[in-house]
This record gives sequence, C-alpha cells and structure tokens, in this order.
Amino acid sequence: MAGLSYRHRADVALRSGAPESVLDVAVAAYEASAGDLLTAWGGMVQYLGRQPAGTREALLGALPGRYRQAPPGSGLRLGLLHLAAVLGRDGTVDVLAAERREAVLAIEDRWAVKDHTRLYLARTELATGRALPAAVVATVRRSARLTRDPGWAALAARLTQPLLNVGERWADAALADLAVRGTGWHALVALAGTARAGTPTVTWERTARELIGRVGEAEVRGSILSWLPLVGLARTRPPARTETAVWGVIDEQLDPFNADFLRGLVMLLSLTVPDEETVSQLGRLVDACTYTAPRGGGPRSAKVANAAVAALGRLGTAAATAELRGLAGRTSYGNTRRLIDRRLLRTP
Repeated sequence: MAGLSYRHRADVALRSGAPESVLDVAVAAYEASAGDLLTAWGGMVQYLGRQPAGTREALLGALPGRYRQAPPGSGLRLGLLHLAAVLGRDGTVDVLAAERREAVLAIEDRWAVKDHTRLYLARTELATGRALPAAVVATVRRSARLTRDPGWAALAARLTQPLLNVGERWADAALADLAVRGTGWHALVALAGTARAGTPTVTWERTARELIGRVGEAEVRGSILSWLPLVGLARTRPPARTETAVWGVIDEQLDPFNADFLRGLVMLLSLTVPDEETVSQLGRLVDACTYTAPRGGGPRSAKVANAAVAALGRLGTAAATAELRGLAGRTSYGNTRRLIDRRLLRTP
C-alpha cells in the first residue's frame, strides 16, 4: 500500500507542475525504503523515468539543488544520482555527471559490489562514451564472478580491456609486458583466460600450441616463469574495504577473474619443454595457492593449485615426480592433496 500512496502523491505533484514537490515525494519514498530498489523507491524511479521528456527535463532541472541538500556521502545522494541517470536516459540532458563519475570511481579497489544503483551508474558512464578506469573494471568483473548477478555479468562482458585485472603483482607485471608486445602474445594470454578446467581440452591445446609456436616457446616459458614468483605477494592495490563478512578473508585470496588466466598460463607452461625452474615454480605455486590465512577461510586459490599439480603430472619428468612427492608431504588442503596422491599413483 505504501508504494501506491507514493505513486498517488507523485501524480498530484506532477499535475501541479511543481518538480520540487515531485522530488519531495521521491525523497520520502527513498527514506521509507532505505534505498531498496525492490520496494517503493524502485517503483518511484521507474515511474518517474516513464514520464514525458518535458516532465523529465523539469525534474532534472530541480535535481542538483535537492542533491546538494542531501548529506554528503549519504545513500540519498547516491539514490538521486540514480534517479538523474534514469531521467536523463535519452542523453539530451546529463545532470550531475561529475558527481556520477565520482560515485562510480568510489567502487575502485572494492572487492565486489552487489547493489544495482552502482551498476546503473557505471552503465550510464559507458553510455555517455566515457571509459571506466582499470580499477573500476576490476571491481565490476569481480562483482560479476562473486555475486553471479546477471546485471553485473552483462556489464562485465562489455569490458574487454585491460586483459587482466589490475592490483595483483603478477597481473600488473604481465600487463606491463603485454603493453610492449605483439598481437600473438595478446591472443595467447586471452586464450589462457578461456581455460575452464585443470587440464586442456584437445581443441584448446591445439590452439595453444599454434600460438606458442608463433610467439616462441622459450619466450613463452621465460615470461610465464617471470610472473609466477609474484603470485601471492602483497597486492599493488589493496582492497579499500575488507567486507570480510561477505567475501571471506579477501586479503589472501587471488582475484577470481585473474585466477582463470593464471590457471590457463600454467597449462600453457606445461606445453613447453620443462626445465628445473619450471618444476620449481610450479611447486612454489601449489604452496602459494593452498595457503590458508590464520583467520580462517579456504585456500588462496584451489583451482590454480590444482592446475599446477596437473601440470607437474603432465611434465612426467623425474624432477616433476620428486616435486609432487615433496608436495604430498607438505600440502594439507584436502582436494589438492588427493589430486597429488592420484598423480603419484600413476607414476611408475
């Protein structure tokens, strides 16, 4: 009933031709709903967004004043930015653009975001032709992975650059290398990001071998081996909010978007001629990715650790077998330990 009451009050205010009165009703709906888009506030945003262009322009003209009246940093300000973006969806009037940009930038270095207000503001930024900064792109991608929300996933799918999320030392180093390399390297790392299992499929491996041949096997091995020691080191961009209650001990987790690329890079490494450093770095990667923070939670990245174990198994050398035996004696994480044991059982 509350939703119908606000709608009726908005109708009266709209008929009076007083945009300030309409915004009074909108603010009341926001405060009563605590900004929840699934309640009266969301209905009000949609209703006002369906008004004729002239009405929406009048409301947009009154919005900056109402925005300035709201407490700085408040949820109400964020809600009014959302309303402004909806009212100006046709792009003819872009009110509070600088403030919207600031609100979007505020999610950079957040581990993940759930609310759809931020999602709509980020989409609006793209619609106005402005690119999202790399750190914001990283938050969007993590949000898509961790919330499994179709809206965040659709936005993330539009963001193809940078190839990796910034903020982890190994990924930053890889991006710096890619910036001065040719298209073959970009295609190779992009392929690594498509890895969806711990071992390569026949089609994936065929494509990978073709790209490795184009780039050069020694260069591929050397570059990947220069990135792996950086995995698990302190981030270059620590998360601005820990959000431990929602996402766990994020300080020790690998970026879930980057982890898929890392798993693929490990698979690529296993397709090159092995040497002692390859074996050593794969073993170190297992240790780094099965590390569990003292405060609890799971390992840093089980899927990367398991991919490294599988890579050691595929190498099939005496040194790789010895490394697996060493890992069997020190790896406590159950799934990875069982994978190590299975690999050792296949070894003559």
